[in-house]
Amino acid sequence: MMDIKIKEAYDTLKEVIVDVSGVVHSLSQWKERQLIDRYREGLGAINLICLMIKAEDDVAQRFGKNISLTIEDRRKIVKNIVSLSNDLNVIIESDSMRSILGKYPQLAERVYLKMYGEREDYGPAEIWSDEKEFLFWIRTIPSYIEDVVKELDSVFK
Repeated sequence: MMDIKIKEAYDTLKEVIVDVSGVVHSLSQWKERQLIDRYREGLGAINLICLMIKAEDDVAQRFGKNISLTIEDRRKIVKNIVSLSNDLNVIIESDSMRSILGKYPQLAERVYLKMYGEREDYGPAEIWSDEKEFLFWIRTIPSYIEDVVKELDSVFK
């Protein structure tokens, strides 16, 4: 009789452990998803800024004109993009994100190429002072973002 109760208690304990493990796993997946969603939103914000400027420049060129951004406008745009990128880099360098990237090497490659490639594209701190350099820089950023988003989509469907 005692053996039966011990076995029942043991079986119940195993079920509880499995249930708790499932909850912990679900919570972990939820946290990963939240982190990835925050990262994706940041990428989207940078991409939107760049695409709006690119579209405005394309329209201006169709009419044989230049985009109507002052040096101060360009400086603020660069500052905003750099700030958003720095926020994304904090996410990338977090232990949680490193754990995620450790599971997905191709995603890690895309994320780090975006992070470090973008830094190379920043060039001099005064990239905003030269309109042509600024527009070239703005046009390159979406390609980094597109690569990362495609990889995110393939990993987190």
